[in-house]
Amino acid sequence: MIYTNIDNFYVTKEELDNSPSHRAGVEPEVVTQLRTYGCELIQEGGCLLKLPQVVMATGQVLFHRFYCKQSMTEYDVKDVATTCCWLASKLEETKRRVRDVLAVFHRIYRRREGRSLEPLDIYSKYYETLKAELIRVERIMLRSFGFIVHVEHPHKLVLNHLHLLGGGNLLMQEAWSLANDSLRTTLCVRFKSEAVACGIIFMAARRLQIPLPEDPPWWELHNVSWGEVVEVASEVYALYQRPKATYEPVGKPAGAPSPGALPTPMASPATAQGTPAASRQGGGSGGVLQNGDSAHAGGGSSGAREPVGSGEGRDGAPAQVLGSGSAERAGDSDRGTDDHSPLRAGERQRDIGRSSARGSAGDERKAPRHTPIPPFRRN
Repeated sequence: MIYTNIDNFYVTKEELDNSPSHRAGVEPEVVTQLRTYGCELIQEGGCLLKLPQVVMATGQVLFHRFYCKQSMTEYDVKDVATTCCWLASKLEETKRRVRDVLAVFHRIYRRREGRSLEPLDIYSKYYETLKAELIRVERIMLRSFGFIVHVEHPHKLVLNHLHLLGGGNLLMQEAWSLANDSLRTTLCVRFKSEAVACGIIFMAARRLQIPLPEDPPWWELHNVSWGEVVEVASEVYALYQRPKATYEPVGKPAGAPSPGALPTPMASPATAQGTPAASRQGGGSGGVLQNGDSAHAGGGSSGAREPVGSGEGRDGAPAQVLGSGSAERAGDSDRGTDDHSPLRAGERQRDIGRSSARGSAGDERKAPRHTPIPPFRRN
C-alpha cells in the first residue's frame, strides 16, 4: 500500500509550550507576538508582490512550523518571514525573483520603522548579504522540515461545506476572512485543516447570527469533535483581543551575517592575488604586496628582490625567490664559475637566443591568419 498522506506536521499544546524559543528564555507573550508579527509581514509582502492568497497561507504555515523546530533567538523573525514568502511562492508555482522579494520586504521594514523609503540597491554589498542570508535560511528551513513541505489549507473545505449548507455570499466572505486571520495563530500546527474549517464556520455563523443544522451535527461530517470546534473558535476570538503585534528583537539583528557563513577566500601565497586584506598578511619587512611587487627587507640591497615572507617558507624550508638572477648566481658559486667569465657569457647569449626563438615561434602560432581580400574590379 502506498502511503500518500504527508500532511503530518502537528504538535500538541504541551509541545508548543516547550518550543525551542521557550527553552531559550523567550517569554510566551513575546513568542506569540512575534509569531503574529511575522505572519503579518508575509501577508503584506505577498500583497505587494501580487501573489495569490494560497501563497501567503502556505508561507504563514511554514513560518509556524519553522519555529516549532528552531528558536527565535537563533533566527530573526524578519529573515524567516522573507524566506517563507519566497519559498512559498516556489512551492505554489508562482515564483518571484529574489531581488523583487528582498526589495519589497526592505521597503516594508523601513516603513514600519519610520525611516525613509529608499529603494534597495541591488549592486550594493548590503544586498549581497541579504541574498546570502535568504538562501542560507531556506536551506536550514528545508532541512528542519525533512524536505516535507506539503500544506493543507482549510479555505477550500470552508467554501465547499458552506455551499452544501446553502450559506450565502455574506457568510462565505466572513468565513474566508476568519480563515485568513486564523493563520496568525498556531492552529495550523495543532489541528488538521478539517477541524480548523469547522471552527471557522461555527464562528462565522455566530458572528452573523445565522443558525446551522445541529441534528445531525454538521461538524461530524468531517469527523471533528465538538471540543475541537470550540477550541478553534476560542483561539481565533483571542487573536482579536490582543493588541497589534510589534517587532521585538530577541536574538541577532535581521540580515546579520551568521557564524556559519562562508569565509572570505584567502590570497595565494605565491601570486598574492585575492582579497586586499589577505594580500597584506605578509606584514612587516619582506611582505608580498599587490601587483606582484615585494617589499625590501631592512638592510638589504635596494635593487635586489627578497624572498616571500621573512626568508623562510613553511616547515623551515627556504622561501621562493622572486628575483630573476639570484638562484643562478647561487648555483654558479657552487660550480666555481663567475658571471663575467666568457663561458658564462656565451651560455647567456645562447639562452637568450633560444628564448627569443621560442617566443617568436609561439607568437606566430597564436597569431590568427587572415586571408587578404582581393580588391573589387569592374568588368
